[in-house]
Amino acid sequence: MKKEPTYRKALSHAWRVVRYHPSLWVFGLFSLFLGQMGLLDFFTSISMAEKKYELYPLLFDLPELWNVFLEFLGSIQLSADGWIWLVWLVLFFISAWVFFLFISVTSQGALISGISQSLKRGKFHHVKVDKAWHAGLTHFWRLLGLNALKKCILGLLATSIGFATYNVFVSYSAIDGIVFVLLFLLATIVGMILSLLVIYAAGYVVIEEYSFTKSIEAAWKLFLDHWLVSLEVGLMVLLLNVAIVLAAIVLVVLFVIEMGLVFVLSTIVSSLVIWKIGLFISTLLLIVLFAIIGSLFSVYVTSVWTYLFLKMHKTGLKSRVFHFLGM
Repeated sequence: MKKEPTYRKALSHAWRVVRYHPSLWVFGLFSLFLGQMGLLDFFTSISMAEKKYELYPLLFDLPELWNVFLEFLGSIQLSADGWIWLVWLVLFFISAWVFFLFISVTSQGALISGISQSLKRGKFHHVKVDKAWHAGLTHFWRLLGLNALKKCILGLLATSIGFATYNVFVSYSAIDGIVFVLLFLLATIVGMILSLLVIYAAGYVVIEEYSFTKSIEAAWKLFLDHWLVSLEVGLMVLLLNVAIVLAAIVLVVLFVIEMGLVFVLSTIVSSLVIWKIGLFISTLLLIVLFAIIGSLFSVYVTSVWTYLFLKMHKTGLKSRVFHFLGM
């Protein structure tokens, strides 16, 4: 069977999913808590590691930091009621974290399931939200395992880059520079492959009902068969992320300009109330806009990956580079 590039079809189908299936927007919003599908999560981790490199040596002082924390707890003077409220507060935050983790992982599975329904049923067909949510619940533990594996490995890669960056800036030598370059290249390759494998494995788990181990094995095979396609799509989605970031910057600039006008107006009329009301409404609108943009873009990106995953898995997909070269 002839394998034709379908990137344009993937982008157009993703837009139709966003446009005609608003029931998936909520899933897109909550799935953002896990990080976005693609390479952005990895490059964000690496970027943070390079910028905050001075914090990584503190990992060697964890036992001492733990002792300081225990001494701090011992120095707190609270009544019995105070300690009860403190324990309840800690339990509340832990429960909230567990709740959002559960909603995020389930929403990720529901989003993949809903998008696959739209592929099978056509752009105007109503996606069964209850079926999608049930799919997210059914595959919760496997998806949680995939995301946990990804976060742990990305954390180790970021930590290695952080230590290497620290050595370069603090005690620079030729060996430190070589080690940094080699570690950075290795972490980049491993991180990019890992990010793509988790996307494919999630597709195999939700759509094909594969087990945790089998999904990773199948994802690895799919990546080997389509490694160049995977990198091309990853780069394409990364460029889309850059466009969204630029749009977010424009919104922030407009927000600052608006608040400047509100401040001038409140100064002219000598009214602090106008300033507070304007600040509250503008901040609320900005947060809502960011949530909407993030939700829609999450659905869009997941739709692109799901569409291409199904094409790779079922019919195969030819690289645009190979297509351009006539190969």
